[in-house]
Amino acid sequence: MSKTIKCPSGQWMVLINNIASRMPASWTVAFSGEGEISGKARESRGFLPFGFAMSSTERELDSQMSFQRYWSNASYKLEICPDHDLEARFL
Repeated sequence: MSKTIKCPSGQWMVLINNIASRMPASWTVAFSGEGEISGKARESRGFLPFGFAMSSTERELDSQMSFQRYWSNASYKLEICPDHDLEARFL
């Protein structure tokens, strides 16, 4: 999955949002932009469709990050909020 998404600063940007679809169990995303890579990444997971009973975790953005879906039949959402304009590239 080689895809690049422009992510404006200060806005939550959804990179992945799916419900029980056949997607990889994990992703690696490289972030690039001018200056330091900083901001938040939020992953939300749940067993039920349509986002019910989803739990979220947040991490600090880094230049390259791995994300785990964990359950293949679950709802999964990955979003980021960078402090500066960035590009996110799926490796």
